[in-house]
Amino acid sequence: MDVKSYGLAKKYTDQEVTKIINESTPLDAMARQAATDAKGVDKANLKKRLDDDYNELTTQLTQKATEIKNTALLSLKSNIADTGMVSIAPKQTKRPLVTFIDDDGYSEVMTRLKPLFDRKGIKGTLAIVSDWVGKAGNLSQSEILQLQNEGWEIASHEKTHIAMGSITDEAIINREIVQSKEELLGMGFNVKNIVYPFGQTSAKLLEYVKKVYRSGTITNIPANDSTVTTPLDTYLVRRVDFSASTLAHYKSVVDKAVSESSWVIFMTHIKVQTLEHDQILSDLIDYIKSLNVEIVTFDKGLDTFGDKLSIDGFMRVTPDNRLISSILVPYYKTATNAVTNDTPMTSFENGAITVTQITSGGAASFPEATAGTLTTDKSFSDAGYQKQIYSLYNTSRKYERYWMLSGSWSQWVKVQQRYEFELKYDLGTVNAQSSLDYNITVPGANVFDQVVITTSGALPDGLIPTARVSATDTVTLRMFNIKSTNVRVYETTYRMALLKR
Repeated sequence: MDVKSYGLAKKYTDQEVTKIINESTPLDAMARQAATDAKGVDKANLKKRLDDDYNELTTQLTQKATEIKNTALLSLKSNIADTGMVSIAPKQTKRPLVTFIDDDGYSEVMTRLKPLFDRKGIKGTLAIVSDWVGKAGNLSQSEILQLQNEGWEIASHEKTHIAMGSITDEAIINREIVQSKEELLGMGFNVKNIVYPFGQTSAKLLEYVKKVYRSGTITNIPANDSTVTTPLDTYLVRRVDFSASTLAHYKSVVDKAVSESSWVIFMTHIKVQTLEHDQILSDLIDYIKSLNVEIVTFDKGLDTFGDKLSIDGFMRVTPDNRLISSILVPYYKTATNAVTNDTPMTSFENGAITVTQITSGGAASFPEATAGTLTTDKSFSDAGYQKQIYSLYNTSRKYERYWMLSGSWSQWVKVQQRYEFELKYDLGTVNAQSSLDYNITVPGANVFDQVVITTSGALPDGLIPTARVSATDTVTLRMFNIKSTNVRVYETTYRMALLKR
């Protein structure tokens, strides 16, 4: 501490300054002033004042840092769905779900669809074309806000409702994808997702969609029976066209969702839907409720079937904890002995490497009836790149096989590991018809391994080099001289390859 800043050193002796700092003795008004803080509170002494000032400042800085951190987290969470860069879904239990999305936002929503849904006690999702809001025959802004306030979800259905599958003009894409959301948000609608008109999209379109929406939906043609499960194709979520089939067909799709614990999303167009289909819709809802299957909005369904974590298409964590990445290959660890020698490649996770511990009790059918680690590489979809490696416990021995295009495993082949090293050495003179040894320490070498040796240049006539593993961790270079005279061997580079057995 620099006490001179308090004007003390000029007036007091060192002993008196020490008292002012550490004791409660008020020598005079100037000394008392030094012990009074900025709020006018008298402290016992100058040291007490400075300690209290320091502690108060530290507390304020800590509180401010916490405020900044919390503000940043809140900002991140509030913008998750809007940015499309990072999305985090709340934890949900996977279960069968049903969602109804009605396209276009026509007035019939209020006169036919809403009364039906109100009677059934359910909510729907509306795909709204921003340019059509308030136009003749379409829902008004106040009507859409009313539905939203009652629990309906509002999604974007572009700005002008055009087929975008072949559109490459970025100005048009920006208008239909980005501007439509901005306009809908400006009307007070909490828009997170987009429904593609005519179910059409493209790679260029998806670049824009991923920046501003949580997900996007298409249609399922021609089968019209797709249910949604994990991993979810977040920006190509399939729907079932409600106006194209019978009650029996729609019931079968719901049954499929129940048996798979999957999600079925029905696409309705209430304006063009016949009254007969209104009755089918009513009967279908009754059937769904009789199975105790929950009917939710689209965004609520995403909370269950959407990715737990999504980072701009780079990495995804699915609800069942599978990692999917465009550049990272995930590793999965199975239960011990969960895989046998006969388990086909089709049973393993796509785009991943799976590791299984095999104990001696489960190793009978493997290339050696010895415990080991089975590594299954299915990083690529092409079967020609898919293989397995069996590494034996506590040894360097390995076996390898690949998945044949015919759909079966090849034979196991023992992998011969190769370690290369060099030695520069002047052996000196090798006596006539004799040999000279030189020992090299090679960690990991054992007496069953093979050694191959070459030299950087030609040796003198009559010399034959050999190498072998003579003991654990030891390779012996032996130079034979078959001539009847001594031969001098000057510095030579010896290249050796240790082949593990």
